[in-house]
Amino acid sequence: MKDTRPIVLFDFDGTLCDSERFTYQALRDLAPVYRFRPPLEGESARLRTLTSQEVLRELGIAKWKLPFIVWSARKRVAHARDQMRLFPGAAELVQTLKQKKFIVALLSSNSQSTLELLSARLGLEPDLIFGSIGLFGKTKALRRILRTRKWRPAQCLIVGDEPRDIDAAVGNQISAVGVAWGHASAARLRASGAASVAETMSELLVIIESWHSSFLSSAKPVSDRG
Repeated sequence: MKDTRPIVLFDFDGTLCDSERFTYQALRDLAPVYRFRPPLEGESARLRTLTSQEVLRELGIAKWKLPFIVWSARKRVAHARDQMRLFPGAAELVQTLKQKKFIVALLSSNSQSTLELLSARLGLEPDLIFGSIGLFGKTKALRRILRTRKWRPAQCLIVGDEPRDIDAAVGNQISAVGVAWGHASAARLRASGAASVAETMSELLVIIESWHSSFLSSAKPVSDRG
């Protein structure tokens, strides 16, 4: 029997976890090693307005170097994971959704081991944590998850802070919601196809519940609708 509960797949870094300063510090440390321009202090606000590809060009990161940089950055970020904190209200949001019988999952480029350790604070089941996904591999990874889990796109919602999160949703015909407190600007998220962009955790809950109501309405047989 198929599980028909609503599913919310969250990105982790920048959406639930405030890890930006650790990521930027890792990039600064790695810049001399891989010969790219390190992001400057206070530059994050400007970089938020750029696409991922534009950020790579801005920092002078060649695509062939990217897998090595991501691998090295993951290791450095992992060393700082005990210092990382969830955004205020993130744990409460996840618990509220679970109490309302939502399936809550993580879909992230962060390492699986880091996610499993930090997500313990969220009370998530290990088999709903999908980590170590390539920087630009979320669309394919999500498609594979939908197939193996037998989840329907209509019962899923993606929540993320980057255009690639939204791209993964759009590429799988899934609704997407952005968050304004992460890596990308609200304007960039909307341009990528986010249906809504939440400014606060409480607003995000309202948006998720509104999506769920629409999902329930569309799932009813025509004869049962108003």
